[in-house]
Amino acid sequence: MFGMNNGIYHTDKHWNSVYQYVFGGFVLFFLGFLAKVGKDLGKLISENIYERLTYTAEFTSEDESFRWISAWISTNPCFAQAREISIFSSFRCLGPLNRGLDSEPGKYVYLPLDWVALRHRGYWILVLRNKRISTQKNISSKHEILRLQILGGSKSFLLSVLNEAKSAYEAAEVSRTNIYMADSDMEWNKIASRMARSLSSVLMWPADRADGIVQDCSRFLDSEIWYASKGIPWRRGYLLYGPPGTGKTSLVCAIAGDLAASCSSTPPHACWQAS
Repeated sequence: MFGMNNGIYHTDKHWNSVYQYVFGGFVLFFLGFLAKVGKDLGKLISENIYERLTYTAEFTSEDESFRWISAWISTNPCFAQAREISIFSSFRCLGPLNRGLDSEPGKYVYLPLDWVALRHRGYWILVLRNKRISTQKNISSKHEILRLQILGGSKSFLLSVLNEAKSAYEAAEVSRTNIYMADSDMEWNKIASRMARSLSSVLMWPADRADGIVQDCSRFLDSEIWYASKGIPWRRGYLLYGPPGTGKTSLVCAIAGDLAASCSSTPPHACWQAS
């Protein structure tokens, strides 16, 4: 009888131990589950509150608006107190043989290395800067990204900031001709900005040939709707030929200045040009 009771006692003790292990494991699992749910829920709530309190806009280096915002940020008084900044030239060199294209002193743009907080017209603006790598047709390209997070802002305030940046940028470019060059990432990079050149500064024979080209270009620029209605590609080209130093580049820059247009250059040896 004593041995039977002793066996029952050991059996009950064994099941009690198993029950404690199972119950303890279940409690730990349940507590971990609650902690995970609480963490995710808290993160979701905080992100939702943050999104409701801020207005976010993103600008990429492949768009012209990136230049407006970059110049606007670099001139903001609050940015002068930033301790970590990135400095780069607003003009990219064409190479050793073409550095004479931009004869003016270099201009610089200052951007935060990571982030910076600005205050503008009563609103706090958090500026975040990072890079993004995209792949298109097996070609990888790197883009600069600027994100503006406006605390308590709205779409109307963002548009006012964008218009302000654009107006300031364009005011600095009045009577100037911007020159762009395509790179291996299939992007147009602004490499120079020079005072617009007048047609009278280019000597040609006959003397009225330059005026005739400008008038033809003006008629072409006004005929986009006609080309579209006829289903004809809206393109036009001129072949300028002659020995070096005979005024081909000068004529192109003078025409661009007269038409208030920019100049874009594509290297003929670029392997991606065919695409």
